[in-house]
Amino acid sequence: MGAEKAKIERQTNNTTAYSLSLQKIQDSIRSFSTYYSNSIDLPKNISSLFSNNSDLINNLLSFTSTSDMAKSLVRITDSLSPIIQRIQTATDWQNSLTQIFSNIQQTRLPENIGTITKLAEMLAQIDSVAYIRSYPSNIQRSGILAKKGKLIDLELKEGIALYSVIRTELIDELAIAGSTHHRRIVLAHSLNYIIEDCRGAIKKSKNRQESEEEESLIQLLQEALDVIAEKHLASGEALLAGILSHLIDLLKKPESELYRKLKSARETENPKTLDKVTKTTSISSIIAIAPIPAAMQGYAYGKTPIPTTFSRHAIAHHPNKQQFTPANAAQGLLLITSLMSYIFGWERDNYEAHVIC
Repeated sequence: MGAEKAKIERQTNNTTAYSLSLQKIQDSIRSFSTYYSNSIDLPKNISSLFSNNSDLINNLLSFTSTSDMAKSLVRITDSLSPIIQRIQTATDWQNSLTQIFSNIQQTRLPENIGTITKLAEMLAQIDSVAYIRSYPSNIQRSGILAKKGKLIDLELKEGIALYSVIRTELIDELAIAGSTHHRRIVLAHSLNYIIEDCRGAIKKSKNRQESEEEESLIQLLQEALDVIAEKHLASGEALLAGILSHLIDLLKKPESELYRKLKSARETENPKTLDKVTKTTSISSIIAIAPIPAAMQGYAYGKTPIPTTFSRHAIAHHPNKQQFTPANAAQGLLLITSLMSYIFGWERDNYEAHVIC
C-alpha cells in the first residue's frame, strides 16, 4: 500500500510539474506575442513569426513520447543554452529566436517532464532578455525598468521624455525623487548634463544619410541648445515649441493614433484606457510619444491656470516668465531631441551600426 501511495504521489507531483512547466511555456509565448507582434521597429520577419502563427501555442500542447521526438527536443533545448549567452551581448538574437521557434513549431514535443521544465526555464530566460531589449538602450540599464508604472507616470503625467537621449543616471535620479517638485529640481540642476546628452544624440544622426528636412530641424535644435547653454531660456524654449509642432505633423498614422490615445488617457485619467494602449503597442513607441500630451495640454485663458511646465500653447499664446525656467528648458530639450531620435531613427540606426560591427 505504501509503495502504491508513493507511486500515486509521484505521478501527481509529475503531473503538477508538467502543468506548471507547460503554463510557463504558454506565458512566454504570449509575452513574445505582446512584445513583438505590435512593434513598429521590429524586422518584419520577426513580427510575422509571432503575429501570424496562430498554431504556435497549440503545437506546444501536442506531445508524444517517441524516443526520436524526445531526442529532437533535447537537441533543441541544449542549443538554447549558448543562444541565451549570445543574446545577452551579441546582436543576432532576433535571428536566434526565429530559428528556435521554427524548430519548436515543427516538432511535436515529448511528454518528458525534465525536458519540458528545461525548455520552460530557458524560454523564461529569453523572455526576460527580450523584455529588457524591447526598451530603449538608456532605459535597459535603469532601475526604473522594474517600475513600469513609474516610467509611464514620469512621461505621460509630467512630460519628462526618457526615450533614448537622457543618461541612465538621471533616469534613476528622477525615479527616486519623492515628488514632482523634486523632479523639477533635478531637471533644473541637470540642465548642463541634459544639454550634453542632447548633443550626443545629435552626433548619432551623423552615422546616417539625413534628409533635407531632418538636417534643417537638427540645425534648429542645435541653435536652441546653444542659446539655452548661454542662459537665453525664452529664445531657446520658443524655438523648441515651434519644432514640436512640426514634429507632431511628421508623425506617421500609427504614432498619430497613439498620441491621440495617450492624450485621452492623460485627460480622462482612465487606467483602463492606458492599460489597453500598453498591451497593444510597442513599448518603445509609447515611451517616445507619451510626453507629448503634457507639452500640448490645453487651457482656457482666464478660466483655468496657464501651465507652468514646458507648454507649446503657453509659450506661443501667453508667454510668461514662469514658463522660461531651467527645468522647462531641460524638459523641452529632452522632448524635442527624443522625438527627433525616434522619428528619424537615430537610436535604431546607431544600434544597427553597432550590430554590423
